[in-house]
Order: sequence, then C-alpha cells, then structure tokens
Amino acid sequence: MRHTSPRSDERFERFFKEHFGRVRAYVARRVIPSLVDDATLATFVVAWRKFDSTPEPTLAWVLRIASFELRNGARRERKQAVVAPGWLEPVGGEIEVIDVEPLRQAFAELAETDREILRLVHWEQLSREEAAVVLGVSVNAANVRYHRAKTRLESRLALGETPTNTEVHQ
Repeated sequence: MRHTSPRSDERFERFFKEHFGRVRAYVARRVIPSLVDDATLATFVVAWRKFDSTPEPTLAWVLRIASFELRNGARRERKQAVVAPGWLEPVGGEIEVIDVEPLRQAFAELAETDREILRLVHWEQLSREEAAVVLGVSVNAANVRYHRAKTRLESRLALGETPTNTEVHQ
C-alpha cells in the first residue's frame, strides 16, 4: 500500500490537473473513443503509485506510462490497434483547411516507430528530449529516428500527387 502525506497528495493533484488534458489527448490519438477514459485513468493510477519514488515527474514520464498502458491493454485484448479518426488534427488552435489525404496516406505507409516519433514531436508537441523519455531511448537515438522518419514521410509525399491551393474542388 502506498503511504502518502497530505503534501504528497497535493503535489500529485497539481500534477494530475496540469497534465490530464495532454495525457488524454495522447491516448485519444491512439485508441478508439470508448477506451480513452479507461486508458487515461489507468495511466494516472500507475503514475500515482510511482509518484513518490520519482524525483521529478514530468509530462514525458507520464506519457511513457501511458504508452506502456496502451501496449499492455492491446496485449490483454489481443485486438488490432485502432487509430481514432481525428489522429491527424492538432489539439487546439485554428487550422487551415487543406486536403490532408496525401499526408494521411503517406503517414499510414510509414512504420509504426516512424509514426510514433512524428506524433510525439508534432502532435504531442514534445521536445526530442521528452520524446526520448517516452520511447525509452537516448536523445541521440530519438534525433536519428525523427530525422529518418521525417525523411521517409517527405519521400512518400514526393511520390504522390499533392494538391495545390489553386485547384478548384466542386
């Protein structure tokens, strides 16, 4: 059983409030909508258990826990992973209306390791140092993965036809 002090519980509550939205968004981009809340809460249960023994809990630390929870859930259910339909849309802010289908298709053709590093850096807006923590690799390895994934995505986009803003769609 975890022994906590009121001060520790307050620290965890602040941590939870600060990071809940980002963790939920991370999970929502990786599982079907009906599993989002359960996976997010399971992540914070594990984080709560480990909180006192972690010197400086960060967003990257809790996202790494979420990644483990998602993998464990997938193993338990033995089902094919399902990506939520809004995986390509950034959270918050306005976006320009463009045809994202070529990007969506090129992204889908990448290996899962390439997709994950790109999601962490661009959709989760993590630094490469934070992405390295989530992936459990060195910062150098994360930088190499990112560069290679970006190059592969650009190559796939160059192979396909990309629409221009001058095209008229009726």
